[in-house]
Amino acid sequence: MAQASRLMAEDEHMLTELVGGKMPEFLPPPRPLGEQTVLRDLPAGLPSQLLNQRPDIRAAEHKLRQTNAEIGSARAAFFPKFTLSATEGNNALQFNHLFSKFAETWSLNPQMTIPVLTWGVNLGNLRTAESQAKQAASEYQKTALAAIHEVSDALTARDTYLRQEKHTHLLVDATGRSYALAWMKYQEGIENYQIVLEQQRSFYTSQLSLIQVEAARFQNMVTVYRVLGGGWRKNGVLDAPVEKRDATKAEIPARKRPTWLRGWWEGNGYGKGF
Repeated sequence: MAQASRLMAEDEHMLTELVGGKMPEFLPPPRPLGEQTVLRDLPAGLPSQLLNQRPDIRAAEHKLRQTNAEIGSARAAFFPKFTLSATEGNNALQFNHLFSKFAETWSLNPQMTIPVLTWGVNLGNLRTAESQAKQAASEYQKTALAAIHEVSDALTARDTYLRQEKHTHLLVDATGRSYALAWMKYQEGIENYQIVLEQQRSFYTSQLSLIQVEAARFQNMVTVYRVLGGGWRKNGVLDAPVEKRDATKAEIPARKRPTWLRGWWEGNGYGKGF
């Protein structure tokens, strides 16, 4: 309990840092495991263009565009620069002739700058810009490959967690039935109580395994959402939440069982009909 309290406090501190302030006090309490509102399972046929939503890929793309623009700027430095300035005014020796048409003056000053002395500097700047563009292209390729790698791992984990959860459900059901059967044998005097305790421990262990698998699957859904750069959209709307499910209960057929076991079993929601 102390460890769980510490982890919960650390998560609250991370949320406080994320929102940049104190968490609101009107937030609803957390729901039990298996009843959280999570995104719908990954739909089929998602386009690979979803990876363009990732911030790291967008940053690498903008960096590549910047370096390409710098190449154009470095190449432009090799060409001559032309400037043209003009002036217009009035000039007269007598004040009464200042605003006459004979007092109007104008001049035109064209200039041309040829980068002769700075040719080596410009050449070095161009080579530097080209090298930076190649590096940015390599970084973009590296970022895209890393994104594909993360998505592949997340999708593979999703499929395996779904299969593992399905079989763990079957394990919980089987160990629950074994525990109930061992207890009935003990009541009839054909089994010792140590077997009952062993079957009970196996039942609890399988339930714990199911909780761990479900927690890992929920965490995997968050990972899939993250590696896709913010989830996926269908008809412009984020997918709706999944239906609530309770994956920790094992149904056991009605049997003649002791009163205390029936009360404990029904009190924990493992079915009725004892």
